[in-house]
Amino acid sequence: MPLPWKPRWKPVSVLTGFLGSGKTTILQHLLAQPDMSRTALIINEFGEVSVDHLLVETAEEKMVLLSNGCVCCSVRGDLVQAVQALFTRQQNDEIPPFDRILLETTGLADPAPIVQSLIGPALAHYPVYFDTIATTIDASNVLEAIPEHAQMRTQIAVADSLLVTKEDMVSEQRMLDVISRTRELNDRGTLVRTTHGEIASNLVFGHRLLDPTASPKEMRETVANTLAKRSGPASLASTNSHNDGIQSFVITREHALEFGTLQRFLRALCSYQSNDLLRVKGLVKLRGSEKSPYVVHGVQSVMHPPAKLRRWPTKDHRTRLVFITRNISRVDIENMLHGVDSGFG
Repeated sequence: MPLPWKPRWKPVSVLTGFLGSGKTTILQHLLAQPDMSRTALIINEFGEVSVDHLLVETAEEKMVLLSNGCVCCSVRGDLVQAVQALFTRQQNDEIPPFDRILLETTGLADPAPIVQSLIGPALAHYPVYFDTIATTIDASNVLEAIPEHAQMRTQIAVADSLLVTKEDMVSEQRMLDVISRTRELNDRGTLVRTTHGEIASNLVFGHRLLDPTASPKEMRETVANTLAKRSGPASLASTNSHNDGIQSFVITREHALEFGTLQRFLRALCSYQSNDLLRVKGLVKLRGSEKSPYVVHGVQSVMHPPAKLRRWPTKDHRTRLVFITRNISRVDIENMLHGVDSGFG
């Protein structure tokens, strides 16, 4: 029999948002807050190689990483198993006790099927309840991207918390336009403007539409009905597809890059089919700084300055650059890299 509601039950929240909208930056700030110290984190990444988990050092010991596809489609079963594994590992004293589970989705995820998994019967015997969908919204490009990406529209529509990021990069008029467009898609969610990912956890979580005295069955029905009203029945389908020309690949390099080579490469990326360069993120080994990697990330034509980490997060000190593109092949990117540095490959 499912366990009755008790306050000690653990909330499960979803942090979603389109590619490059600032999820990882917000996640780092959230996990640094004292009231988030007992968080179990599940990170889902789209593509053949995982990078995001390397950039969230504070959560590494409690993390279950889903790296073999998008959680809302091909690995939905793995999500349930990941939650189950967290309880097993805690019971076996393999990880510290946790009070909350937080799932960071891939930027291409439809969060509605994810929530359907979280509230499904497979977890009915576990002391968890669905809490919040928080969606990051990139103020610098959301207005241009919304018409092109159905996933982005759905992520905004189903959110309980709307986290508008990169406020420092846009004008106040632009921000007002972003808020207006966001409210057209979702006029219910709590909206918060953020700069550099800084946000208090109480502004993100706890905005669920659930009655804490309801039974697990009643809670599941409430969530399902709410999602259906917000985003339409299509978002609740059991399958989802990202076969619209979007692909992910990684390019690695053993030897260190010159800083000038990296700069030329980033400039070349910005000028080449930038609308179809959905995301680039990775760790780069630079000559003269081999003990400390640089983080590179960009969205379309916006490339952020490389930022230095204190140390490599693992023993793998190679350059690893992950690309998510639309109708741009690995060969195209490799040729560009060879153009600025003949040793890349």
